[in-house]
Amino acid sequence: MFFMANQKTNSTRRTSRRIHLRISFEVAGHDENGQHFSTGAQTRNISREGGCLLLDRDLKLGDLIRLKSPKGSLFIAKICWANYDMQRNVRQAGFKLSSNRGWVLHEPSRENSPLFFNRMI
Repeated sequence: MFFMANQKTNSTRRTSRRIHLRISFEVAGHDENGQHFSTGAQTRNISREGGCLLLDRDLKLGDLIRLKSPKGSLFIAKICWANYDMQRNVRQAGFKLSSNRGWVLHEPSRENSPLFFNRMI
């Protein structure tokens, strides 16, 4: 099945800045055909609310995935957008965490605070 490029929704706009950071995760969920999968993926960038994954599966908007970090931390996330770049053969998916507790980035206080990295991932 052909996967539409640049599928996006405007209802889940990011409210924090992105940091370019590559982190490997094991990702599990259901692909666009409803088939269960578990595969390795890498972040392209992250924010304190979610990030962008580079992976080998086409995902649907609104689907839930489970991210497992190299140290075993688990995160549930919702797919906010997905695209496939045919020229580069790259699949990307933007995700928003259901909870950012224990996530890589967090801001301990309000705006203008520095970002802190969580080394527990």
